[in-house]
Amino acid sequence: MILDTKDYELKGIDEEFRWILAPTISSTLLVDRLARHYEKYTGHNLDMRRYYRQFDY
Repeated sequence: MILDTKDYELKGIDEEFRWILAPTISSTLLVDRLARHYEKYTGHNLDMRRYYRQFDY
């Protein structure tokens, strides 16, 4: 998979500074993709927080 951050519009950001934000964009996209995979694999919604000794696992 090739992820090119130029495919994503950044309104208000000059081309001169795009390289600074490129790692943020790519890591966000990859983390979101992995999170959805983990949710599907584990059946656990990652928006729900689990705290130690608060729930039965």
